[in-house]
Amino acid sequence: MMKNLVIVTIMIFLTVGTVLSQATNGTKNDAEVRSRELATEWVKNFKSKRVDAALEKDIRKWWAGPDPTKIPDPIIKIDFLQLGYEITRNEYGEVLRRTVDALILWKERTGTKCYVQWRSFGYESLGGGTFNNEMGAWVKKDQVGFGYYPRFIPLPENREIPAGGWTEVNCSGFK
Repeated sequence: MMKNLVIVTIMIFLTVGTVLSQATNGTKNDAEVRSRELATEWVKNFKSKRVDAALEKDIRKWWAGPDPTKIPDPIIKIDFLQLGYEITRNEYGEVLRRTVDALILWKERTGTKCYVQWRSFGYESLGGGTFNNEMGAWVKKDQVGFGYYPRFIPLPENREIPAGGWTEVNCSGFK
């Protein structure tokens, strides 16, 4: 009798756990789909705030990486999030670098998924108002308490595109 009660209890527990797991996965998948839709719409509607062929060329070079044998995922487009350069200074007021935030949209080589990522791209200061010719990339972060957290692009419905992170978008509509 006791053995049957234990078996029935375990079966009920497993059934409830499976139902809860399936319900949670459905909610998570729905949220991921909605986030992807919102990010896709934002990227489609965003108009680049800057035209800078030299910086775009440097970003593409950075994307390709130092190994010429490695073929990177193809970039569909690069949009600049700022009109002008942002100057970063240290606590003494010395210029460290000048950067522009840019959003990269790319498609996996397999052709099934597209992603966006945004970072700050620019050039380090050499002092005296001159800057290095080699472009660098930085992830913008804000200090909150004792920690640093990436900045983000806010989207509707409390969604966001974090700096430096990969955010999936729908490939349809992008050439």
